[in-house]
Amino acid sequence: MEDARGAGRELLLTGGPEAARWSLQFVCVAHQLGLADGLDHVFKAHPPERIWDASSVAVPLLCVLAAPASTRPWSWPLNIAVLEERFDDAAIIATEHAALYTASYLHLLAARAFSEAGRRADAHAQLERAVPFFRAVGATHHLRAADAVLSAIASVATQ
Repeated sequence: MEDARGAGRELLLTGGPEAARWSLQFVCVAHQLGLADGLDHVFKAHPPERIWDASSVAVPLLCVLAAPASTRPWSWPLNIAVLEERFDDAAIIATEHAALYTASYLHLLAARAFSEAGRRADAHAQLERAVPFFRAVGATHHLRAADAVLSAIASVATQ
């Protein structure tokens, strides 16, 4: 964990404002690494530039999806939602933009957060959105993580 924390600090210090936004996974673990405040500062100090203005030019969806993740118009609100631990909101944003793996991963994180907060029904609902994708692509690691959330929910229910 300390190695990851050190790498995250280095990214925040030397990577410039865009570097920390390149990795959704980094944003997802910022709280666990104790780096959420630093990352929050990066997002608030450097809001996204308007790269594509839909009112003035039509940009094919493929061009938007082929762009680096940090420059996609929807990545900033998604990352802010993750940073604020609003994983369910972030999953909705990802779903709206056909980012199926990202949406499923965020539904899994939302399920875990809801489970930890004692919100079993909400956790189940999030898992119902995540698990079908993980099954379809054979993502066994994520399926095991979903099973762990289900086990946590079940253990709370029996107490």
